[in-house]
Amino acid sequence: MIATEYTGHDYKYDLDNILNIFLCADNIENDYVLKNNLKVDGENFSVSTFLYDKTGNEIAGDEKTFVINERDEIKLKKLIKNSIKLSVYDILSKKFQTKSKWGILVGIRPVKIIHEILDMGLSYEDAVAEMRKLRVSE
Repeated sequence: MIATEYTGHDYKYDLDNILNIFLCADNIENDYVLKNNLKVDGENFSVSTFLYDKTGNEIAGDEKTFVINERDEIKLKKLIKNSIKLSVYDILSKKFQTKSKWGILVGIRPVKIIHEILDMGLSYEDAVAEMRKLRVSE
């Protein structure tokens, strides 16, 4: 079982879907607590994700800070959401040695994302590179 604590955002549904990738893998033998936090501070935002065992010992963790270059509010929200999802996915995939062939794309049509990238005038290779950033495998 993995208990969760999400602060600073309202992406519980999305993160719980990411969590299900690892719960379905059936390789979780102990109780864990996953803490994920978003902090937005002016021109930066930071995402932290930490996994603790049932006694409170940190097992894995990561914190990254990003500079906000995006001025389009919708694109910025998508960037923040994907950064949060990647943070959780990376910590859990590393700890439990499990990956999803679709990476963080849970409940999303990947073809739609590829078409969006191609519609922006980018190449197929650029689209593939963007999908790799979302941890999509070949």
